[in-house]
Order: sequence, then structure tokens, then C-alpha cells
Amino acid sequence: MKVLCVRLGGDRESDPWLTLNKEYLVVSVEFRPRGVARLRIIADDERTPILVDSYHFAVNREPLPLSWVCTIREEGTMEFEPKSWAALDFWERYFDREPVAVATFDEELRRMTEAD
Repeated sequence: MKVLCVRLGGDRESDPWLTLNKEYLVVSVEFRPRGVARLRIIADDERTPILVDSYHFAVNREPLPLSWVCTIREEGTMEFEPKSWAALDFWERYFDREPVAVATFDEELRRMTEAD
């Protein structure tokens, strides 16, 4: 799924991770109770997955990828992401550069970009 960055937030004219009017690949979606939905996108460096509040973006009606699953975490947080990323500690292992987590991320990202 792709989204368009329509605002950077506050009075900022630039952001180290986002560019106004640029399209971004969404690799997962997170909904927290009583909070703003957050999108995990690939940042401007074209390799780092970052979580960003959804109010920065606009999207046309686009279905979620068929490979994604919905997981409900503690305190009601819902996450939509590839099944192979749904392990509770996946993102911690990924950012700790654990080789299996990095390879799993890279494989799913490759599938997403090929599908586009």
C-alpha cells in the first residue's frame, strides 16, 4: 500500500525522514486505543522503517495486502502487518540487527515492492 505525505506537522518546512508530496510504501499499520493510527513506512533514506502518525498522509482506497494479518496486542493495540513480522519482539530484533529478523524484513519488503 502506498500513501502520499500531505503534511509534515507543526510549522516545519522540512523533515529528516519525510518529504512533502512524496509517495511512501506502507509496510504495516498500527492502531492504538484512543490514539492516532500510525503507519510504518520506508523513510527517505529508502531503507529505514519508521512509525509516523497517519495524519501526515492521504491514501486513496487501497486494499491491505493479502499477506498481512491482524494482531491485537496488550492494551488493545491492533497491528496489521505481514504474518512473518507479527512476533511480539520482531521490531526489537530487527533494530538490534539480528540476522534472521533483518533477512525476514528484507524478504517481505522485496515482495511488497515487487507487488507494486
